[in-house]
Amino acid sequence: MKKIFILFILVALSIHLSQGQSVRVTGKVTGKDDGSVLPGVTISIKGTTMGTMSESDGSYALDVPPGSSVLVFSFVGFKTQEVPVGGRSVIDVVLETDVLMIDEVMVVAYGTTKKDAFTGSASSVKVDKLAEIQTSNVTKALDGLSSGIQVTSGSGQPGTTTAVRIRGIGSIYASTSPLYVVDGFPFDGDLNSIPQNDIATLTVLKDASATALYGSRAANGVIVITTKKGRQNENRLSFIANVGFNVRGIPEYERVNVPQYYELQWENLQNLFITYYGMGREEAADYSSYYLVSQLGNYNAYNVPDGEVVGTDGKINPDAKLLWTDNWFNAMHRTGIRRDYTLSASGGKEKSTYFISGNYLKDEGIVKSSDYTRFTLRVNADTQAKDWLRLGINSSVSTSDQNYPVSAGTAFVNSFMWSRIIAPIYPVFLFDLNGGL
Repeated sequence: MKKIFILFILVALSIHLSQGQSVRVTGKVTGKDDGSVLPGVTISIKGTTMGTMSESDGSYALDVPPGSSVLVFSFVGFKTQEVPVGGRSVIDVVLETDVLMIDEVMVVAYGTTKKDAFTGSASSVKVDKLAEIQTSNVTKALDGLSSGIQVTSGSGQPGTTTAVRIRGIGSIYASTSPLYVVDGFPFDGDLNSIPQNDIATLTVLKDASATALYGSRAANGVIVITTKKGRQNENRLSFIANVGFNVRGIPEYERVNVPQYYELQWENLQNLFITYYGMGREEAADYSSYYLVSQLGNYNAYNVPDGEVVGTDGKINPDAKLLWTDNWFNAMHRTGIRRDYTLSASGGKEKSTYFISGNYLKDEGIVKSSDYTRFTLRVNADTQAKDWLRLGINSSVSTSDQNYPVSAGTAFVNSFMWSRIIAPIYPVFLFDLNGGL
């Protein structure tokens, strides 16, 4: 009986000791975006000070007390994840990227860096804000999106590149334009060939630190643009359609009509005859009625003889019938329609990613015969062929057609200037509005 009692005590003690032993949990921590291992991840037991960190290959090992323990995985730039142990000895965890942390990363001359770790002067333009501005050239969208940037445009012609100045003008004789870098390479083409929907990041480098890599070309600042790329295990097909209208922001001035113009010109002639020729008022009125049409280039918009358009009282002949009445501003301008369509496909597998995008843009200006048409095709692809070899292609093809009327400053070939000074008595059908004035 004594032996049985001792055996019972030993068995109970053995069970108690086995229940008090820790469970060794092992596993590996990887990232969701590209599947790469994450070293330095903090793994702790919730509610305790016990924990460890993942090794260089993402693996970890931690002794967990028995019971309903919960492991907490935390890493900078990734969302914190809590995983119940549940008696398991192997727990592999995939951490998701924290989107808020991505916004704090900017593309600089040397690659990418965190915003708080960058000591130079730079600003990152948010792509979602860039997409809200409908323009044919990305340089026009920079105005007001970043401090220290001055954007000026000489015309509203669709597709034109604006003048961009970063922190003023640094030279009188040399170029004052910034250096544009697209996907790591200096870009000498026209930025209207890059659709806004293809842009992933846009960073403006404002100080001289960028000259360490790009040399004197970066003396006026650098605008770094990276285009979109595909993501592993995330296949996506996207179609974006934008349709809008181009209209004047300020209403046009009111102008005199045909009868008012004839009467005002008649009054002008009468004053001229009285002042410079010493005529009396009645004699000057007769001369003004007789010479009015000839002084205006022999354009008679009424069905009466030239000398009877305006009577000696300075009023339009009540028996005269108006043959035409033209509005030169309406004849030369319009409400332009803007159409922008983008079709893109992106995705990838474990070692390869791709991004393919096609864009069609038709942008009509408010001046007739002013428009911009563009077709673009972009292909970004890369693959990890070997552990030490990565291959990729970044290609873009663009073709465009730009039509614009002849215009220069405030000369007569400027459509706004011309439409304001030309009289309504001159018929529009006598002039070629499409080929310039």
